[in-house]
Amino acid sequence: MELENWITWKRMTGPDRSDAVDFRHELEYGVTDKLEVSVYLAEWFYENQREHPRFAYSDSTIELISNLTKPVDDPIGLSIYGEIKADDRLIEVESKLIAQKNLGPLILAYNATLEAVWEGHSLQEREGEFTLREGRSLFISRCIECHTLPMASRFTESDWPCIVHEMGGRAKLKPAERNAVLAYILAVHSQLR
Repeated sequence: MELENWITWKRMTGPDRSDAVDFRHELEYGVTDKLEVSVYLAEWFYENQREHPRFAYSDSTIELISNLTKPVDDPIGLSIYGEIKADDRLIEVESKLIAQKNLGPLILAYNATLEAVWEGHSLQEREGEFTLREGRSLFISRCIECHTLPMASRFTESDWPCIVHEMGGRAKLKPAERNAVLAYILAVHSQLR
């Protein structure tokens, strides 16, 4: 069993100068030699801004790691990872398949991640991490074959579906791949507003 306490201080300079301190408390327990449970009891922070300094609760998390095989003894080490993070405006579910091989000082590792996020008032904003990663990868690798990559802000949110449909046809993208590219572009576009 292990208890870890993390404290991170962030200092922002410039006209919006402020300080923030993040606190995280993790209780980790090895149930067996192949199963580990971690509970992030509470993540909370303190912000010192000019108008309103405040303490606030961020979220709590539970994660499970099951080691199916060992990266040193077996031909390949495999682990399954699951995490649920929640607060009053967020639910995040993440799962990973982790493959690893230790070759002396060299460690080869691969993570296949699937993540879903619900956030905002009534948890109505949704996002799938696997789709966005796939969309980003396709956008970077396939769109650059014909032209330079356009900025997401170059066109309006309502223009992008037609552009992706047309260009996706030229690039011979499947409908699911076009949807992934569009989801990625719209996610980036929404961050630029």
